[in-house]
Parts: sequence; structure tokens; C-alpha cells
Amino acid sequence: MTNFSKIAVAAMTILLMGSCQNSANEPNVEHEDLTLELISSMSQEDFMRNCFAVKSQMKSVSRSTQLTDLEAQQIMQPFVEDGLQLQTEIIEQLETEPTMAEELAYFSGLSEVDCAALSFVFHSLNEAGMEVEVVTGTLDKIETQQMTVTSERLIHCAAAAVGINAIKELGVGGVVTAATVRQAIIAIGRRYLGYIGLALLIYDFVECIS
Repeated sequence: MTNFSKIAVAAMTILLMGSCQNSANEPNVEHEDLTLELISSMSQEDFMRNCFAVKSQMKSVSRSTQLTDLEAQQIMQPFVEDGLQLQTEIIEQLETEPTMAEELAYFSGLSEVDCAALSFVFHSLNEAGMEVEVVTGTLDKIETQQMTVTSERLIHCAAAAVGINAIKELGVGGVVTAATVRQAIIAIGRRYLGYIGLALLIYDFVECIS
């Protein structure tokens, strides 16, 4: 090897070492996120009652119950209304953060079905220290029964119904962020279609906690 070639190889080696060192020293750039401060129009107890009401109105012990889209839309209205309020709160908070333009565009474009999913996601994530007493069998001439559902059980069943680990990984006292909520809504949309799908999601959830 000529002296010129040796010098060239040495120079390239030095440059590569310097490049690797600079890359190692560069900080990792994390995805922008925002912790959400949300107030739901439904208490946790109301959320559970509405979940049990959806299952009751499906009038079947089988998950394969066939509803019309209109019937499913009617029984999902409490979740839609709650989700629309939560959507407004999220948009107001994202509008104050210039770096959250992508998340703002996503949440601004939610449909009413997405908002119903948002309501379910919020209550699934916002479980800090909750123990919920649920009254079942509330139909006329049916004896009522009370049951207590722990927050850990609620989180487990929400994760099982949605089909993602994000809810379960947060655990009790988990932080609700724009990215986490978006991830969960997208996961629900991929697994359950429309109002009928959301009714089946809640059916699965109630079956699990029961």
C-alpha cells in the first residue's frame, strides 16, 4: 500500500470515529406529548351503569347479538355526549401548544363514533384508586344485585376488550395523555366498526368484570 493510500485510510477512520462519537453524544428526540386535564360529564359510577345498560339492552347472553346501526347508536348516546365534551376539552388544550398540531388535527376530526370510543378510553385510563359499586338487574321485576369492581379489574378488562396493552400498562393512577388516548381510539377503530362494534366492545368489557 502506498503512503498516500495509508494516509487516506487513516483519515477516513478518524472521520468515521468522530461521526460515531457525535451521534452517541446527541440526545434522543422524544415524540411530543401532552398530559390532558379532563373532566367527564359522567361520574365513574354513571359510566359503569351505562356500560351495564348497553349489555342489558342487547337482550342476549351471546356476543354475536345482531343490532341495527340505529339501535346501537341509540344505546351509545350517553357515551357520544360525554365524548363530545371530552373532545372539546382536548381541542382547547391542544390549541395552546404549537407543537401539537398533528394531534390537534386528529382530535378535531373525530366522528361521533370516535367520541363514544373516547369516552370509554377516558374512563378506562382514569382509574386512580377507584372502587366502583355497580347495581345490576335493574329491570322491572328482577331482583337487584350489588357488586364492587376494583380499579385493577376495570383496567384489566378494558385492556382485554380493546385489545391493546397501553391501558393495562398505565395501571392505577396512570397519566392520560393525548398520544395514549389517540392510540387507544385508533386501536378500537381497527377492532370494532361503528356503533354496533362499540356496543360489542362494551358487552365484552361488562362480561369480563362480571
